[in-house]
Amino acid sequence: MKQRIIMFDFDGVIADSFDVFYQALVRTLREFGHTCVRNPVDFRALFDDNACRSLEALRVPPEDLNEILAEVGRKLESRLDDMPLFPGVADAIRALRQTCVLYIITSNDSHTVSAYLERVGLRDCFQCILGANDHPSKVEKIRQVRRRHPRQSFVYVGDTVGDLREARRARVSRAAAAWGWHDAEHLRQHDPDYFLARPDELRRLEQQP
Repeated sequence: MKQRIIMFDFDGVIADSFDVFYQALVRTLREFGHTCVRNPVDFRALFDDNACRSLEALRVPPEDLNEILAEVGRKLESRLDDMPLFPGVADAIRALRQTCVLYIITSNDSHTVSAYLERVGLRDCFQCILGANDHPSKVEKIRQVRRRHPRQSFVYVGDTVGDLREARRARVSRAAAAWGWHDAEHLRQHDPDYFLARPDELRRLEQQP
């Protein structure tokens, strides 16, 4: 029987971090001389595709991106207490870890995410965290997980259209988390394999198709 491998986005799926992440990114971009993200609408639009690629399209030089993302990570790590867990997420993750292998694949910094999960008592639920500091592309990070677990059953849980697009490119099932950064209608337009209205519905992913 195939093993179920569930890969989670972090921001907007596990942590309610929109305001903190938005403020950190806008402030850091301005520190580097970039004013391309001016409001929450601009910020959400970055995640219609891979966020790094979106920033490059807005003329943020690739050579700046690593430093920008590292600084955003530092700002986020100083505000971990301002990013609550979504209600019901912790119980669902603890239940899933009993029968599934769990990963986090995120555009956030892996060290920041690890520190957060340690603080909320969930770090040991995840086999590995792959962040922007490991590779900017979620497609490549999903492929890394697939290579670690050949011929198993995979699903990626994301809350943005960009997450769904990258999971499709990586050829894994896609679960849309409707409590995150993109609204339900926007997510449904991209035909996810699973539509999850509430965090407790994450437990549906234990069942393989």
